[in-house]
Amino acid sequence: MILGCKTDNGNESTRIGHEEAQAFAQQQGGVYLETSSLDGTNISLAFTMLRMRVHRILKRKQEKEQKQREDAVSDTRSLSSPPGPTGTKQEDAGGGDEEEDELAGLSSIGAILRKS
Repeated sequence: MILGCKTDNGNESTRIGHEEAQAFAQQQGGVYLETSSLDGTNISLAFTMLRMRVHRILKRKQEKEQKQREDAVSDTRSLSSPPGPTGTKQEDAGGGDEEEDELAGLSSIGAILRKS
C-alpha cells in the first residue's frame, strides 16, 4: 500500500501525479491511496485496508500450515500401507513465498508502529 500524504497541502510542485503513483503501486502489486491527516481524508480507510490485508495474509499462512500438517499425517499413514496403483504420490506445487515476504514486511511495520 502506498499512501500519498498531505493531499490538503496544494503544493503541486512537490507532488507526484496521481496516475504515476497509482501505476507504481500496481507495478509493485499494491494499491495507492491519497490521505490527509489534517482533514482526515481516507485515514480510516487506509488502516482498514491494511488490517484486511494483514488478516488475509495470516489466514492464507494458517491454511498453508494446516495443509502441511494434514499432508504430513497423510504421508505417515501411507508409509504403513502399501502404495496405490501407480506407487507414486503427486507432490504439492508449494508457493506462498511472496506472502511470507509480505508478512515479514508488515511485521516490521507493526514493530515500528508499536515503538511510537
